[in-house]
Amino acid sequence: MDSIRQVPTLSGGALRLLEVVSATTVHLIRKQTGRSAIGFLSTLGRPLALLATFYAIIEFMGVRGLAIRGNTLTFLLTGILCFLVHSDTVQKVTMAIKRAKSMLHHAPASIFVYVMAQALVALYTNLLAGLLIWLIAEASGFGLGIRNPSGLLLPYFLCWASGLGIGLILLVLGHITPTVSEMIAVIYTRIQFFTCGKFWAANIMPAGLVEYAVWNPLLHTIDQMRGAAFINYTPMHSNMTYPLVFTGIVLFAGFTLEFWVRQRFSLSQTKR
Repeated sequence: MDSIRQVPTLSGGALRLLEVVSATTVHLIRKQTGRSAIGFLSTLGRPLALLATFYAIIEFMGVRGLAIRGNTLTFLLTGILCFLVHSDTVQKVTMAIKRAKSMLHHAPASIFVYVMAQALVALYTNLLAGLLIWLIAEASGFGLGIRNPSGLLLPYFLCWASGLGIGLILLVLGHITPTVSEMIAVIYTRIQFFTCGKFWAANIMPAGLVEYAVWNPLLHTIDQMRGAAFINYTPMHSNMTYPLVFTGIVLFAGFTLEFWVRQRFSLSQTKR
C-alpha cells in the first residue's frame, strides 16, 4: 500500500522556504563574485568610485558648504551607501524573472524565492562594501567618528526595504510590459541620484528646493542617518515616520502584486 504523502506544517514550510532562499542567495553571490577573494573585493569598486569623485569635488572645488561640518568621509558614506543599496535592490528585483530563466524550471524555485534572493544579494554586497570601507578607514587612521552606530541600522534597512517594494512593483509591471518596466527603473534610479541628498545636507538646502525633494523617502533616511552619525547635526526637514509608512505601503503593494503574478506566471515568459 502506498504511503500517504503528508502535508508539511506551517513551521516546516517556513523552514523549507528559508532554506531554499538561503541556498539561492549563496548561489547568486558566488556567481556574482566568481567564488574568489578578488571577486568580493570588486564589490568595493562602485562605492569607492563615487566616494573618490564626490570627495574630490568637495575638497578641491570649493563646495565644502554643501557638507556637514565634521568628517567629510562620513558625510559622503552615509549618502552613497544608502543610495547604492536602494538603487541596486530596485534593479536586481525588477530584473529577477528575466535573470532567473532556467532556475524557475526546478520545483523548489519560484518567483518569490528568486526575488528575495536577489534582494538579499543586494543587501549583503552593499553592506559588505560599507563595512570594508569602514574598516579600511579606521585602519588607515581616517576614523569616521560616528556618534551613534546603532542609529544607522534602521535608516539603512529602510533604504533596502523600500527598494525591494519598488522593485516588486516594477517586476509586476515588467510582466505586462518588460521594456517599459526596465526603462522606468533606469529613470527612477537617475532621479534618485540627483534628489536623494547624498551630496548635500538637507538642512542647508534652500526652502524652495526642499519642497521639491521632500517627497523622496531616501532624503529622509539619509538625513536621519546623518543625524545619528554627527553630534552637531540635527535633521530639521526629515523624519522617520514618512519612510516607514512609505516602505510599508510599497512592500504591501509589491508582495500583493507579486502573488498575483505568481498565480498567472508562465515559464515561456522568461524567453521574452
